[in-house]
Amino acid sequence: MVDCCNIAAYFPTLQDRLISVDSRSGTSVINIGDQIFKGATQGVATVTAYASLEFYKGCPGSAQVDIPWMMRYDCDKNQVHFIFKGAGKSSIIGQVDPAIVSIPTGKSLISYRHVKASSASGPFSLYTDDYQTDGYGLIYTGVPWGFNTTIETTCVVEGDTIYMPNEKLGWGPLYLHSFSISFNPGEVPVATYGFAFTIA
Repeated sequence: MVDCCNIAAYFPTLQDRLISVDSRSGTSVINIGDQIFKGATQGVATVTAYASLEFYKGCPGSAQVDIPWMMRYDCDKNQVHFIFKGAGKSSIIGQVDPAIVSIPTGKSLISYRHVKASSASGPFSLYTDDYQTDGYGLIYTGVPWGFNTTIETTCVVEGDTIYMPNEKLGWGPLYLHSFSISFNPGEVPVATYGFAFTIA
């Protein structure tokens, strides 16, 4: 009998840093005449994790980057090739911990005012009036996976790094295509990774 009672408190985590894992995948199908040909099985996974064990003491801030990958399917080998297309557009809004996240030296492009305000939750809600710096590439030295998007190899994580009991997930390498991190006073910074992968 299949065990359907999987309690989130017992979900295997990487040194208890992972908050959530959400994956979606599918297999491409090609119909030629009366024949159906199976293509590659690809997926995306969103992983949120604590970026530190320390509470953040500064003003609110965030950082993000989108990394472009070109995906090409080799039908002879039934394999998807991921081609790195650069460090990606990045931005930092407000204040962040520079020991954890930063734009590479010489890669900052422009800084300008950023405003976000809403009284929908009441007139005493906090609002943001700070600066946004746009750049090319992002360096993250936090946990569980640090990277420098100007270096392709640091943007690839082995799928079995996310441990599951009894059997492997079967995911191929995880290709980082997006990342964001938020810093809120009195809270532990939270990082969100977006990965693309194929099923081996």
